[in-house]
Amino acid sequence: MFISAYSYLKADDDPGTRQEENKEVRKRKCAHKRAIELSSMMTEDKRPNTEVDDTSKQIYAGYKGKHSSFANTLKDIDALQLILNQKDKHLQTVHAEKCLLQDRLNKQITSLLAEIKEKDNMIQQLCNKIEKCNKFHEVKKKKTLDGLTEKLDTVIGEISGLCSAINELLVEVRRKSRLSDTKNITLNIKQKGIMQISTED
Repeated sequence: MFISAYSYLKADDDPGTRQEENKEVRKRKCAHKRAIELSSMMTEDKRPNTEVDDTSKQIYAGYKGKHSSFANTLKDIDALQLILNQKDKHLQTVHAEKCLLQDRLNKQITSLLAEIKEKDNMIQQLCNKIEKCNKFHEVKKKKTLDGLTEKLDTVIGEISGLCSAINELLVEVRRKSRLSDTKNITLNIKQKGIMQISTED
């Protein structure tokens, strides 16, 4: 302890050591002065820093609010996108079902048109057959009527001939009847005359 104190006192007597100590003191004084200046500057700039802090807080709050609203907007967009995807899938399903129904309807319509065409052909064939049958019956009817007319004319002619023969027979019968009556009268007269003659006798 005594040695260190002696060495310290001896060092103080050294001029080089004093110069270095003076430099250190100056440096410390300069540093202290600068610290005081900075402290005063910080005191003077306290209000602007507070305003800056408030502004920063407002900016951060606004950013946080915007970020929150932006996040909510993103959530809404995601929900809408999900709904749109579901609607799109539903529309695709409906469109596919519509296409299937349209295809079935087209096939049914094609089949019905083919059946209608076939039925029309059958009806046309039946109409042609009916027309041919009608023509045939008309021709047959005409021939039958012509034949019946001819036969009727023949029968009428025969009846006329029979009527003429009957009339001739009637005339002959009447004539013979008259002759027979005349003979009977003559015989009666003769018989009566004979009877009178016999009675007179």
